[in-house]
Amino acid sequence: MKGTPRKAPGTTIFLFGVIVVATVAAICALAIATPPSTNSGVYSLPVYEEMCSIAYGPPPVNYYIGTDCETPNYPVSMPTTYNLATVTSSQNGSTTTLRGAYFAVLLASGQAAGVSINSSVPLEVYAYFDNRTSFDTQALVNEVAHSAYQFESSTGSKTFNGCLPDGQVSSRNEWYIFQILGGQLGQAATVTFNIQPGPCTTAPPQG
Repeated sequence: MKGTPRKAPGTTIFLFGVIVVATVAAICALAIATPPSTNSGVYSLPVYEEMCSIAYGPPPVNYYIGTDCETPNYPVSMPTTYNLATVTSSQNGSTTTLRGAYFAVLLASGQAAGVSINSSVPLEVYAYFDNRTSFDTQALVNEVAHSAYQFESSTGSKTFNGCLPDGQVSSRNEWYIFQILGGQLGQAATVTFNIQPGPCTTAPPQG
């Protein structure tokens, strides 16, 4: 009986090599054609800060000493915890420093973010938006005072939760600024502020 002809070893190796090369080429082509994963739509969200410290002298007069505002040249990490009010003791009595904090973030069209604020004392929280391209991240106090539009406020609560852009998808790029005030003379207090990218469900402020 006539035997089945065998393929030469060199031919088998050559065909295997062609298959491997073709497979690798197909995988590379697919990787180029498919954009990298965006982690379910999560994107980078730089947050800018301006912190103003207002100092008052010891009681019972509590005279005004001065105000100092500082703005880093770079975005701050989230979440951030800071002293809303500090009390410093000296030979002349206790000095209280109250801080007004401003946080700003730019959301592009279609982007969303969740906001949460937690404090050891009741707060005053004001939210603003500004869609100008000339927005100055180094002068948030000035932007709030002269250019931004207030769209939400909350007073007397220790907790604030919300969504940007305010329950609906914005059709244009907008800056959002949060102004946080609170604290009392002679009483220390802390606040944790957090903005994270991604969709969220608006929740009412809680005391």
